Amino acid sequence: MQAREKSVKSARRVLELLEYFTPERPQVTVMDIARTLGYPQSSTSELLRSLVELGYLHYDRYQRQYRPTVRVALLGAWVQPYLFREGHLLPMMDEISEATGQMVALATQVGLAVHYVHVIQGTSTMRMVVPQGSVRPLLRSAMGRLFLSQQDDDFIVKLAHRLNSEETEANQVKPAQLLRDIEQIRKQQYALSLDMVTPGGGMIAVMLPPVEPGDDSQPLALGVGGLTSVIRENADSYLEILRGAIERHMGPALEQHKTRKAG
Repeated sequence: MQAREKSVKSARRVLELLEYFTPERPQVTVMDIARTLGYPQSSTSELLRSLVELGYLHYDRYQRQYRPTVRVALLGAWVQPYLFREGHLLPMMDEISEATGQMVALATQVGLAVHYVHVIQGTSTMRMVVPQGSVRPLLRSAMGRLFLSQQDDDFIVKLAHRLNSEETEANQVKPAQLLRDIEQIRKQQYALSLDMVTPGGGMIAVMLPPVEPGDDSQPLALGVGGLTSVIRENADSYLEILRGAIERHMGPALEQHKTRKAG
């Protein structure tokens, strides 16, 4: 058991370390990582050296800083290539960020929670900061309810009972009200949450379209998040920006993908 726990901890640290790099933090020192992630300095140094030897990090001996190599960029590039390898998703998120000035998040469902797999922080003075890798509850977040809207009602009710049993009374949701909210999301094709997860924060989110009907790739959702007052006031325009960007960036990409597949 002890050896297994050590292996799990090592794997978690590798992933957390790689996710620590962002456009705002393209190069970091050992102490940057150790202090921020709470790792012992000795094990952090050893882990970084191993990743350098494996070709995932480059070490600048003069500045004593590490940065990711292109090998990191290629990890998982084959997963949903029309989004990642062909370069449609990240430019789309950049466009949404520039148009709104707010945080833009790409999320997927992992188990019984929502994980933010890529985040572009807001640039507006009125903004909310959410770290990449953040986890949100399925029942009480815009993203979570979007993913639930893809399921049937019986599944949602059973899941609500299960998750409610693990929550404090204040965080429990009423299944009947949840189903009404989910039905509204299905009709309007977007989800809006205000003060549901983070007091003073909100998000408006939409599902990304599948490549084709029956596509079994992992569903993804895209949202704009910010202070409650900002999201409430600008929800309609942010929704228009989200849908417009998806249509411009993903429409041609999906058509190209289908054409190649048919050929």
